[in-house]
Amino acid sequence: MKFVFPLLFIALAFFSPAPVSATDNGAIHQQPHLDALSVYKKNADDYVAKNLNRFGLNQLLNYDTAIDTMYKTEMNDTIAAFKSSYNQSHIARSNAIANLNRQITELTEKKENATTGFTGLLRKAGIASMIWLAIVLVLIQIRSKALKRVQARLGLSKGQLSASNSKLDEGAALIRTGHEHAEVNEQLNAKTLEIQKLFTETQLTPENGFPKEAADKLKASIAELVRSATAGHKITSTILSQDAEPGIEKVSTNLNQLCDQCFELVYSGMISPDPDLKITVSKDLEKNLPQIKLIPEAVAQLLINVLINAFQSVQERQEKKVKGYAPKVTISTRVLPRFLQVRIHDNGEGMTDDIIQQVGIPYFTMKTTTNSSGLGMHFAKKIVGEMHLGELKIESEPGNKTDVYIKFFTS
Repeated sequence: MKFVFPLLFIALAFFSPAPVSATDNGAIHQQPHLDALSVYKKNADDYVAKNLNRFGLNQLLNYDTAIDTMYKTEMNDTIAAFKSSYNQSHIARSNAIANLNRQITELTEKKENATTGFTGLLRKAGIASMIWLAIVLVLIQIRSKALKRVQARLGLSKGQLSASNSKLDEGAALIRTGHEHAEVNEQLNAKTLEIQKLFTETQLTPENGFPKEAADKLKASIAELVRSATAGHKITSTILSQDAEPGIEKVSTNLNQLCDQCFELVYSGMISPDPDLKITVSKDLEKNLPQIKLIPEAVAQLLINVLINAFQSVQERQEKKVKGYAPKVTISTRVLPRFLQVRIHDNGEGMTDDIIQQVGIPYFTMKTTTNSSGLGMHFAKKIVGEMHLGELKIESEPGNKTDVYIKFFTS
C-alpha cells in the first residue's frame, strides 16, 4: 500500500484540467473600441437629426463594419486561447503518461497487489477526463451558436442597409426625372388652365352650331385633363421638394396642401406599376385649417413614409383575395385644442400591440421582402418627436384597420 499515495498524486496531476486563460474584456468591450462605436452612432444620429440620411447611412455602414471587425478579432483571440490551453494540457498529459508508465513498470515488478489499486485509480481518472472533455465540447458549441446568432443579425443589418442604399438611389433617380420634366409639367399645367378658361368663355351652344352632347363631352374631357395636369404638377412639386436638404428653421406651412401633395404622390406611385390595383382613396381636409410653422421637407418625408405603409398594407390584404374586401386609404386633418392633427387610416392587415411597441425601432420591419430597410417609421418618429416636439400615435386592429395620428402642437 505504500505505493498507493504516490500513484494517487500522479493520477490527479495527470487528469487535472489546465486553466484556460481568457480576457474578461473582449475586443468589442475595450474602451477605445466602445468610444469609436459611440462616435459612429453619434455622427449617424446627428446626420439623421439634420435629415442628412445619406451621410447617416454611411456612418451606420462604418458602425457595422467596425462591429464586424471587432467580433472577428474577439473570435480569433478566443480560438487562440483554446489552442494554447490545449497545447499546454497536451504537453502536461504527455509528461504525466511517461511518468505513469515508469511507475506502472516499477509497481508491476515489485507488487502484484498494487495493480488492483492502480486499475481503480486509472478508471476514475478516465471518467474525469471524459467529463472534462465533454465540458470543453459543450463550451465550444455554446460559443459557436452565439457567434452564428451574431453573424445572422449582422447579415440582416447588412441586407437592410443595402435596401436603404437601393431606395436612396431610386429616390435620386426620381428627383432627376422630376427636374427633367419640371418645365414641361409647368407648361402643361398652364396650357390646360388656359384651355379651361377658353372653354368657359366660349359659348358652345346648339344655337352656335355645337350640339349639347358634344359640348358636355368636351367639358368632361377638359375637366379630366385639368385634373390630371394639376395632379402631375403636385406630384412633381412634391418630388422636387425632397431634393433640398431639410432646414432647421420652421416656416409657416399649409398643412392641407402638404398632405394633398404627398397623398397624390404615393397614390400615383402605387397605381402606376399596377393599373389593375383598385384602392378607394379619400381626403377629408378641414377647410379652415390654419397655417403652422413646420419644416416642410421633413414633414413631407414623414407623411410619405406613413402613407406608403398604409397603401402597402391594403395591397397585401387585397392580394390574399379576401371575399368582399374593398381596400381603402383616407387622410384627414383637424383643428383640435392646442394642436393640428393629421390622421391616416387604412383597412389593411393591421398590427398587434406587441408589433406596435416595436414600430420605430431601427431596422425593425414586418415586411418579408428585402425592399424594406426598417428605417421609415424610425425616421418618422424622430421627425415628429425631435424636430417638431409633436406626437405620433398608432391604433390598430389585426386583420381590420390601422390609424396613425400625427399631432403638431400650436403652442
